[in-house]
Amino acid sequence: SYIVTLLRIDIVGNSKLVKELPAELVQGAYHDLREMFQREVEQRDGRVWNWEGDGATAAFYGENTQLAATLAAVGLMHELFLYNALQCRLPKHLQIRAAVHNGQIEYHESFERMKGPAFNLLVEIESKHGRPQSVYLSETVYTALTNEIAEWLHPVRLKSGINLYRYELRFEE
Repeated sequence: SYIVTLLRIDIVGNSKLVKELPAELVQGAYHDLREMFQREVEQRDGRVWNWEGDGATAAFYGENTQLAATLAAVGLMHELFLYNALQCRLPKHLQIRAAVHNGQIEYHESFERMKGPAFNLLVEIESKHGRPQSVYLSETVYTALTNEIAEWLHPVRLKSGINLYRYELRFEE
């Protein structure tokens, strides 16, 4: 068993993109996203554990993992913003949802066998509460951040009483 911080991303509107656009165009954009994700994760000493068609999971183990995973997620959002503005060949911007959570997992060679409470909450945060082009952090991740990073985040209180913290790129007029 290990305490790890997990980062999960999911492509928004994957089914629609795959149905409506030429395969080579979609595959090219997804390849670019995979490279961005890999780069952001690995430069912060994380590992990409799994890539499933329209989403990925990475893990960070050791010291300051909450900060490393958060910075990887934020860095990916910034890189994706520039990609959409300058390189993306899709008719609409490539959008993702991201979640960061930490907890105990039991390591298995097979990714599918590593599911458990930490994974379940991570998936719930990303899939049920995440908005496009945003990063959502669990409270356990948020409380480990420095004040400078925590100031980037906005609290989100769910009806269930769970507290999340959101980062999103916003432009003020």
